[in-house]
Amino acid sequence: MSTTNDVLAQIDHALADYSVGPDAMRCTPDPTPPVPAVPTVPMPALAVARATLVHRLVDYQGLDPETARAAVLAAERGQHTEHTALVHAEARAVVARTTHAAAQAVAAFLRAMRPALDALAANVRAAAAALANATRHTPSSHTPSSRGADRPAWQSPYGPPPKRKR
Repeated sequence: MSTTNDVLAQIDHALADYSVGPDAMRCTPDPTPPVPAVPTVPMPALAVARATLVHRLVDYQGLDPETARAAVLAAERGQHTEHTALVHAEARAVVARTTHAAAQAVAAFLRAMRPALDALAANVRAAAAALANATRHTPSSHTPSSRGADRPAWQSPYGPPPKRKR
C-alpha cells in the first residue's frame, strides 16, 4: 500500500523527469470501441446454389432430400452417380431461368430509359449545332493585327523577358 508521500514523490519525479512530456499527468480517454464487423450473409453463394438444386430435385424430380443432397455434392466433386444427369438438367434450368429473368429486367430498363435517352440525344445535337453556329460567326482571336508588327511572334506583348541573374 502506498502512502501519500510515495504518491507525491512519484508526481515530483514525473515532473522533474525530462524524458516525460508535459502531458504525462493527464489521463487518457478510453480507447475507441472496435468497429463492428460487416454483417455477413448466413449462407454463402455456393450453399445457396446447393440448396436451390436440392429443392428443385426434390420438387421436380421426386428425389428425397438426402438423395438429392448427396447427388448435388457428388456432381460438385465431379463424381458420376445415377442422378448426375438430373442435377445437370436442373442446373441448366436454373441458369436458363435466371438468364431469362435478367434479360427481361435489362429490356424493361432500356424501355424505361428510352425517352430520357432520346431527349438527351436531342439536347446534345442542339448543343453541338449551337456550338458549330457560334464558332462559325466568331472572328478568330489569332489575327496578325493582334500583335505589334515590331515584335516577333514568340515574344511576349509585355516586353522582353527578364534577364537572368548570374
